[in-house]
Amino acid sequence: MRLIALWFGTVMCLLTSCEGGRSVDSRVDAAPNLAQASRNYILKCSVCHGADGAPVLLTAPDLRTSTLDLDEREAIIAYGKGTMPPHQAMLSKAEIRDLALYIEEFRH
Repeated sequence: MRLIALWFGTVMCLLTSCEGGRSVDSRVDAAPNLAQASRNYILKCSVCHGADGAPVLLTAPDLRTSTLDLDEREAIIAYGKGTMPPHQAMLSKAEIRDLALYIEEFRH
């Protein structure tokens, strides 16, 4: 049963990571758009990482206790790690940065 749940969760993570197309956003140095980052998180991340960063899947890390810095989070979002797929083809650099900043709020 646990294996089925793990398989289902992994498939759901992969499917949700394909949600939507890459937006045209070249504002890497602009103020973060945390409202859009929140929407992106709900659509692309919460299936595996939970609405508040608490993992839903056994393989997903707990974002509330993560010690990764902003650059490390950006790299994992962009290029993926382990069972997490890359998102660089679906999110702009600015959206990835904003998402990494948004995730930081779970640690407070």
